[in-house]
Amino acid sequence: MSKKQEEETRIQGYSVSEGIAIGYPFFLENVEKPIPNFPITLNEVDQEIQRYHIALRCSSEDLKKLSKYLTYKGSKEAATIIDTQIQILGDPCLTTQVEEKIRHMLQNIEAVFHSVITDYEIRFSCIKDNLFQGRWVDIMDLAKRVLRHLCFQEQASWLNAPAESIIFAKDLIPSHAAVADYPRVIAFVTEEGGASSHAALIARSKGIPYVTCINLNNLHLCLVQCVIVDGYNGEVILNPNDKTLVEYQNRRNNLQKWAKKTHVNTDSVLQTKDGYSVEVLANVGHLHDVEQLTKLGAKGIGLFRTEYLFFQNNHFSFSEEHQYEFYSKIIQKAADMPVTIRVFDIGGDKIPQFLSLSSDSSVSKYRGIRFLLLHKDIFRMQLRAILRVAYYGNVRILLPLISDLIELEESRILIEQVSQELSQEGALYKSNLPLGCMVEIPSAVFISGALAKHCDFLSIGTNDLIQYSLGIDRSDYVESDFNYSIHPSIIRMIKMVISEAIQNKKNVSICGEIASNPLFTALLMGLGLKIFSCSPRYIPAIRHVIRQIHFKDAAILAQTVLEMDSSSQIFKVLQSYLNSIHIPDYLCGNLHSRK
Repeated sequence: MSKKQEEETRIQGYSVSEGIAIGYPFFLENVEKPIPNFPITLNEVDQEIQRYHIALRCSSEDLKKLSKYLTYKGSKEAATIIDTQIQILGDPCLTTQVEEKIRHMLQNIEAVFHSVITDYEIRFSCIKDNLFQGRWVDIMDLAKRVLRHLCFQEQASWLNAPAESIIFAKDLIPSHAAVADYPRVIAFVTEEGGASSHAALIARSKGIPYVTCINLNNLHLCLVQCVIVDGYNGEVILNPNDKTLVEYQNRRNNLQKWAKKTHVNTDSVLQTKDGYSVEVLANVGHLHDVEQLTKLGAKGIGLFRTEYLFFQNNHFSFSEEHQYEFYSKIIQKAADMPVTIRVFDIGGDKIPQFLSLSSDSSVSKYRGIRFLLLHKDIFRMQLRAILRVAYYGNVRILLPLISDLIELEESRILIEQVSQELSQEGALYKSNLPLGCMVEIPSAVFISGALAKHCDFLSIGTNDLIQYSLGIDRSDYVESDFNYSIHPSIIRMIKMVISEAIQNKKNVSICGEIASNPLFTALLMGLGLKIFSCSPRYIPAIRHVIRQIHFKDAAILAQTVLEMDSSSQIFKVLQSYLNSIHIPDYLCGNLHSRK
């Protein structure tokens, strides 16, 4: 790009936090200062270790202040992530490694600490899992904080950014996202980062638009006076012309009006304009997600992702008591609402740290229910915790990645065995819990009738269904194309599963990301869906859209779509219907921004 270029320039990226921001660019220089490296004597070791403990204490105090501030500001999710960093910082294993290595290397503490972190980097680089790579970013963030205290370095320069700044950086670490406050920082643009990163989670919790996968090479050399960040379509617009600027100012104003409109009538019965009743449940993976369900209008938890316990907290033990304690908190906050607990969906590319270094090849070969049936000690322990906590609440069990009826039958047998064990022990528990199957791979779709006969409910997981049906990698930004979600085969498979559930008089829900997108709401209802399970932040919008729909029109829409052969045709029809009920189509954005 030329330095004199002032024409409007649009750059397509990948949205990880929605919203629209109009502001001024602020480029964050990420210059790493060299780490001091010099030998020390044996007599100086204790002094260096003391310096390390002081740096740890100062870092912990920084994070505690930040967590308290975030809680005060209402960003509980962001505060939870910072609390996780505090726990990592207090890990005795890390301290032991540092102390042992300094006695062996006889070098200054900065060099030794950096060496230990480098060892961690090598180990983490062998784990090809997005969630684990996100946790590595947490460790790097903490390492930089500790080194800053050891070397007396200054905070990042962007803390002095002027009002309405849009931060451009190579990547974004959680602590930077946590201290960003409106109106000083109104958006983030980075080269690296993903939707599951802690920085992205914090940005979403604070309502800050964030677009990644933007090539920043030479961008700082351009004469950029104004920037628009479109967190719905993953687009960054440099030097917008007057027409574009007015368009996005209007969008931003309309979004504010939309937000007020969708957060009303959360207590009333949810029906279409012609009286068709629909339920909206919530997908949760964090305790703080449950706290806002009643306010948002959710009627229960349609999917509790229990494996998130491992990825949020490196110190989480999968012991029965630890699980029981955490599930109890969920049940208590949910009160009488139904809570659908999906048993661990781990294995394959979703490997918790306690399994990451296992020599068992099944860890990487199998996932979901297959993994659990091969590791019945893990499965049994979780089932014991679930049955015990079910005594105090309205609990259902959901089995992930079911591919065969045998897996359902083996799981039911194990649940019965666990019930008998608890009975013999005199424990308080509840037996005969509703047992459901996730339908998220093609084999499950084609036997969904048999599954519906032998289980109590079905839940369609469209995220994995799209991946395994169309042969794409959802972690690949290029391949995670919006059109895959409206592929005719996916729509027809959803229809097949819903029809089989209805025929067998069993409830069926969709907990995949399309349930959270207004573009699909009428179509899914027309296909026969009565239960949506959405990410909490999308529940008010989905409830509002449902109230604008006539079920008769939705049925006609679904029949029209089922007769179509291309994604582009389907998209045009769905978009046209959305416009007819006066829902802003830009709210639908790109589905891959909601992974």
